[in-house]
Amino acid sequence: VAGGVISIEPSADDRGPRTKRRAWPRDLHMLAVWSGHSASTPAMLARLQDYREQQAEACSRHMARLSDIASRALSAWQREDVAAVLASLDSYASALQKLDQDAGIGICSGGHVAMREIARAHGAVYKPSGAGGGDFGIALAGSGEVIETVARDFSARGYHCLEAGICARGLAVEAPRKSAHEAALLQIDHGDLVLHVLEHHVRGAVARQALAVGVEALGRPRARAGAR
Repeated sequence: VAGGVISIEPSADDRGPRTKRRAWPRDLHMLAVWSGHSASTPAMLARLQDYREQQAEACSRHMARLSDIASRALSAWQREDVAAVLASLDSYASALQKLDQDAGIGICSGGHVAMREIARAHGAVYKPSGAGGGDFGIALAGSGEVIETVARDFSARGYHCLEAGICARGLAVEAPRKSAHEAALLQIDHGDLVLHVLEHHVRGAVARQALAVGVEALGRPRARAGAR
């Protein structure tokens, strides 16, 4: 499984999604924040599937909107247009929240609405990571100073902020050759996180266009107090 930054798009011949490594834009800064609540991704995907089956037209409109924004985000990412990337991600977060309000999935529950308000108050963009509903969120900005300010505010309010950097290794399966009796080792570097920048589902669970960011925690959380 690839780490670092990758784009994912469906292949024209239906042989599975096409992935491509992408460079992290030079002036884009990111902060990973723990919401203080765990979440069940399978449960949330099941609620999304229920919504898709019961409200097919409405779900299709939401997905088309998310797909369009994802396409614009990828285009801006390729140009390293940080301002456009941030604008697209903010629009995506708003569209995701609207989907959540209509479908009752719980994507923006678990503190994400309040966390987004904190980040936006300082000029940063914020969105849930992965399926949302708690777990991690990410704040992004075109300034390291803005991210530092956001981190201080999050910490002051009891949220855990991680010192994190991009990890290009990803998931690795290692099979030792010297000892035949040793079992293959499934290894994930300690502290690795997978933060989905854009994670929307089209035609089942296949993302039309998405960016995934793998980050490796480099230090301890900035704050030890439990998130409210």
